[in-house]
Amino acid sequence: MNTLTKESLSKRLTLRYGLYQLFYFAATAGTGGFAATYLMDKGLAMSQIGLILAMINIVSCLLQPFLGDIADRLKGFVLPKMLGILFLIAGVCYMVLQVFSPTAWGISVLYIVGGVTVSVATAISNAVCAYYAKRNYQINFGLGAAAGSLSYSLASLGLGYMISGLGVDWMIWITLLFLGILICLVLGYPKVEERTQEMDKTKPHKGDTISLISFSKKYKYFTGTVVGIMFIAMCHAMSENYLINLFERMGGGSEHVGTALFIACISAVPFLTVFDRVQAKTGVFILMRLSGIFYALKAFLLMQASTVTGVYLIVLLQSCTYGFMYPAIYYFAKDRIGDSDMAKGQALAMSLYTLGLAFGSYAGGKLIEVLGLNPMLFGAMLCAGVGAVLINLMIKKDDLKQ
Repeated sequence: MNTLTKESLSKRLTLRYGLYQLFYFAATAGTGGFAATYLMDKGLAMSQIGLILAMINIVSCLLQPFLGDIADRLKGFVLPKMLGILFLIAGVCYMVLQVFSPTAWGISVLYIVGGVTVSVATAISNAVCAYYAKRNYQINFGLGAAAGSLSYSLASLGLGYMISGLGVDWMIWITLLFLGILICLVLGYPKVEERTQEMDKTKPHKGDTISLISFSKKYKYFTGTVVGIMFIAMCHAMSENYLINLFERMGGGSEHVGTALFIACISAVPFLTVFDRVQAKTGVFILMRLSGIFYALKAFLLMQASTVTGVYLIVLLQSCTYGFMYPAIYYFAKDRIGDSDMAKGQALAMSLYTLGLAFGSYAGGKLIEVLGLNPMLFGAMLCAGVGAVLINLMIKKDDLKQ
């Protein structure tokens, strides 16, 4: 296979992955961003809705490493098929919600299963990128993440107006359309045979696949680093999920939250677009360290914010927080995990990131209820600090070279 063909295929893979991210985040903007709106419309209480959203995060955390282990053990290029099955299950759940009008318990179970299957797809899609990268077909991960961020921001605005004008059920129908497109996209990923010297060194042999506990022991520094990422994710959830409380203190409302999230997502797009080039020059590890510092700074500034405009300016830091951390997780796992454990490594990283979001959401609500908004933001700042320290201590050592 000549270089031109390899470069051409890499570009087509980047385009396909960019479209995947575009429709994936458009789908999650509906079922994630407007979950409370949809479930309230179906008659569920806020306590039930909170439990449903928590269960989606928790079950996703438990399931992602398990699916990664299955992917590492199965022969052949099974990752696209796994993604297709996950999106199909989600589509069936959402279709049943719309067609059969189940009871409150049925709605809860179906929404949890649908949300979990969409959530865990992130780790598998990261493993797809790593599969090609190990064979020297480079997908521009940052460009794909930029497409996802742009899609989420625009979809959030569009769905908000659509729900207001046409009703909340349209959110599910649009999500079903996106899921159908995603299935077509993932099943079109081509299998490539060429292997690299790096792959030969980590080529799996019979008996090489390991359990999650053994994986954590084998990759102890990697695991320690992603625990730091978990604390960063806690800060992310605490400082972003409760913007409504901050705006209400200033006399604002949900429309200001929507605008702030739109500004935050858009601000990350330019940096994500060039992330591949930046990390190639600076190193992904520096960006991960800086991300924790910027998260702590963001939480501190939100504590001091007194105007709506001030908050809009502060959320521009999204380019240095989420923009640094989210794509860095993929590159970090790709660099520090052997090929035979790649799916499991990507899954563990995304699992702990998701777990951090769940912990942060729960802790943030409790802290606001007991102590107030500013103590919660101070807690978010501490979480970012702890995460930054853990990352700085653990990221220096490579388990593959120990």
